[in-house]
Amino acid sequence: MADQAKNLAALVPAAKAELVVGERPIPTPGPDEVLVRNHFIGLNPIDWKRQLSGMFISSYPAVLGTDSSGIVESVGSNVTKFKPGDRVLGGADGIISQKPENAAFQTYTILRASSTSKLPSNISLEQAATLTTGTVRPLN
Repeated sequence: MADQAKNLAALVPAAKAELVVGERPIPTPGPDEVLVRNHFIGLNPIDWKRQLSGMFISSYPAVLGTDSSGIVESVGSNVTKFKPGDRVLGGADGIISQKPENAAFQTYTILRASSTSKLPSNISLEQAATLTTGTVRPLN
């Protein structure tokens, strides 16, 4: 479980810097959030553009990434659709929230339950990580 694990992250340490691997605390989900242990992350053009330009980054070190798939570790108090062990894909909103724990380039990511979907058995976690950017998700 998360208490014995590490949350390794690909960090942008400073403006226009190369990514480095570092460790971050494992976050706790808020009432309407889920904590997901990422198995796969999707790479999108916005990620390298943010890294090289600094756009949509308010502070450093920053964590990038919007698409992930993995296994639910824990859920917030208001979450009823998910439980630990569920296979999910999600749209990480770190680019909007500016919260590093809400970005995908790390072992554990906080996702809004409303931006998370259970996976059917015929879709692998690897396939699922490529789906999120192409889907519509709520902004509130």
